[in-house]
Amino acid sequence: MSLAFAPPLQADGLRIRECLIEPSASVAIGAPSEGLLEAVLVERGDVVRRGQPLARLTADLEAITLRIAETRAASRTSIESGRQRVEYFGAQRRRSAQLRERQLVAVEDLERTRTEEVLARAELEMAELESQLAVLEAERSRILLDYREVRSPVDGVVLSRQMHPGEYVNEQSSLMQLVTLDPLHVEAFLPIDRFTEVEPGMVLTVETPAPFAGTHAAEVAIVDRVFDAASGTFGVRLTLDNADLALPAGIRCSLLLPPE
Repeated sequence: MSLAFAPPLQADGLRIRECLIEPSASVAIGAPSEGLLEAVLVERGDVVRRGQPLARLTADLEAITLRIAETRAASRTSIESGRQRVEYFGAQRRRSAQLRERQLVAVEDLERTRTEEVLARAELEMAELESQLAVLEAERSRILLDYREVRSPVDGVVLSRQMHPGEYVNEQSSLMQLVTLDPLHVEAFLPIDRFTEVEPGMVLTVETPAPFAGTHAAEVAIVDRVFDAASGTFGVRLTLDNADLALPAGIRCSLLLPPE
């Protein structure tokens, strides 16, 4: 929606400029992975919160992969077996060392038990490393399963939905459009001669028409430094709190400026 330039009105000593209330953000929602769309969990007009599930992709394969990875990560068999082997060959080496002191076994037998103990320790270290990798693989599988669910990145409202269950989602797909209504942006154009009177951080009054009639405090967020020569104006953006979502976006408003 464009905001046409209109001459200012005068009311109670205040200068009135036309303005337009718009969403502060518009987000095209994609999916973090490709696949068949299983379900869309919201409809146009629904209010959503950051992190809320919006849609689901089929995830049978990812769910099974996670179960396998979690089973492997939970298994301690190799580690327990490795520890028992280390204890056994350690005891064998100590016994051989005692017997060697009494000249009851050959040096070769003592060296063999030492080698077996070293190999058993190496196998235990490998089992422990594989266990750590299994835990990481389970975490990776859990993340991949989470990627089959599309969550809202913002608090907002569903403006439109473009896809339906059964359709294939790829990296270029847009499932739906969300808009952020808290805060709102107020866009206005002011005459160039007012440029030095407006600066970021100022609080101005915005009037909204029926059926949302009322006055609202809005803070100047952006003052354009590139002017529109044709109309002799510059753009201003204000931020308007809308925590209760009482105001919609897409309505015209009036910006009240202090008198010249």
